[in-house]
Order: sequence, then structure tokens, then C-alpha cells
Amino acid sequence: MTKGLEALRAGKFDEAVKHLGAAQNMAPKEAEIPSLLGMVYEKKGDTAAARRYWDQAIQLDPKHLASLLAYGDSLLRQKDVAGARKYLDKAVEAGPNSWRAHSLLAAALLQQNSYVETVSHAERAIDIANPRLTRRG
Repeated sequence: MTKGLEALRAGKFDEAVKHLGAAQNMAPKEAEIPSLLGMVYEKKGDTAAARRYWDQAIQLDPKHLASLLAYGDSLLRQKDVAGARKYLDKAVEAGPNSWRAHSLLAAALLQQNSYVETVSHAERAIDIANPRLTRRG
């Protein structure tokens, strides 16, 4: 898995797939591996494959925060706000102290014109990301 992650960071996507595929064969119940494979395929521009791997990670661990965020973010970028909400609501539940989860959920809520909820999650994201920041009343 380490070699796959190093290859991913170096932009060697085919090498990352090879190493992560081997790791997945050795540890088929480890959710982090398909999550990383999803990231590799997203970098390669294969969104469908990326989503299949994130789904696999979520099947292994329904609260796998990285996969929930990645899948939700991917859907949000494709303007599938309702689909994104499904994953981002779960991400906030799985990671209530994740600024990114609250931030992405706020972005989805804004597109659904849920302004009160948008502000609530945006403020929560700011509070988590930088607790020393003061908001204007």
C-alpha cells in the first residue's frame, strides 16, 4: 500500500494501480485501499472507475470518511447535488469534526437554496478549520 501511495503522489498512476491492486489482494477487507484506487482513477480521468472503488470502500466501511467525501465531491462537481447530498450528509455524520465535510455539504445546500443550513455548515467548517477566527455577527 505504501508503494502505491508513493506512486500516486509521484503521479505514476499505472504503477500506483499495480501496487494498490496487489495490496487489495493481500487485504481485501481494508477500505483504505479501494479508496486510494478511487483517487488514482479520478486523477487518471476515469470518474466511473473512481466511483466504483469509492463505493467498494464504503461497502467495506460505511463511515469511511475519505471515500464519502471523494464520492460526494465528485457528484457535486458533476452538478448531481441530490446524489452528492447522500454522501455528504453521511460524511458529516461520520466526521462531525471534519471542516471539509461541512464545507462540501454547505456548497451542496447552497445549490439547493437551503440558506439557513448552508450558513450553519459553513460556519461550522470555519470554526473547525480555524477556531481562533472570529466571525462577524
